[in-house]
Amino acid sequence: MAKQPPQAIRAAKAIMKAPLKDLIAQTIIAEGKVFAQRLASDEAQTILRAFMKR
Repeated sequence: MAKQPPQAIRAAKAIMKAPLKDLIAQTIIAEGKVFAQRLASDEAQTILRAFMKR
């Protein structure tokens, strides 16, 4: 592979990694939504109120 054209290798790697980047971005968005939901839950609010009273 070392004798292959460097730009072609970079292009091929970028193509192979593109779906992974999309998956990572989608996962980060999903995690953010779940975190926001959990933060707004009664359970989290109770814990945060107790913490703020200290």
